Amino acid sequence: MTSFAPLVRVKLADQIFNQLRDAIRDGHYRQGEQLPSERELASMFGASRVAIREALVTLQTQGLIERSHGRTARVSPEGQRSWAGALTVRLPENPSESDVRDVKQARIFLEIEMARVAARTCSPSDAEMLKAALEANRRAISDPQSFLQTDMALHEAIASLSGNDLFVGMGHDFLSWLARFQTEAVHVEGSVMLSHREHTQIVDLIIGHDQDGAARAMFDHLSRTHLAYGRLHSLQRGSEEPLAGPSRARM
Repeated sequence: MTSFAPLVRVKLADQIFNQLRDAIRDGHYRQGEQLPSERELASMFGASRVAIREALVTLQTQGLIERSHGRTARVSPEGQRSWAGALTVRLPENPSESDVRDVKQARIFLEIEMARVAARTCSPSDAEMLKAALEANRRAISDPQSFLQTDMALHEAIASLSGNDLFVGMGHDFLSWLARFQTEAVHVEGSVMLSHREHTQIVDLIIGHDQDGAARAMFDHLSRTHLAYGRLHSLQRGSEEPLAGPSRARM
């Protein structure tokens, strides 16, 4: 009997974000140019203004657009941030098992190095930002969906300490794509508490400027979570292939 991959749902806001980001990347909206209004975008996409607003917030977070109250969003005039944020990793909509494995491994290589960089560069203000993200993650423990969102926000906060917009954009792509397979994993009893403890360890090591410790903690955390939701969705058959640890993942 033929074995089909499980169906997945892609958030409407994510689809809108991807199309707008591609439009900016391809030059349909140039630096400093206004985007259509939220109402116009809602009509163009056939979507609610809530979904449009969520997509715009993500574009703003990546530095692609500028938004202010009562004004239409416009493409950021900062050239380097714009081209870096506009680049996207082309990830398949209907992935095979090997696709998922490859993305998980790429994410590990990227994030352990960003944890190492974060530990090297973390300033007092960076430390406060990470503590705030960690606290938001703690408060969301009782709400699996919110926990997943704050989990992603914490990882993106760590990535932002690299100061490299291209790395931040790639990390966002990997996180958003893999989250499609992680939504049920957060409902497994005890999984959110374990993840939060691992997050706390990673943040403590970054703030303590322990580069090797932060890289190792990130590797251990991602290896465990990838294995957990890989098994949950039956995306891996047999044992997981070993992934290179942080000592081998120098860029």
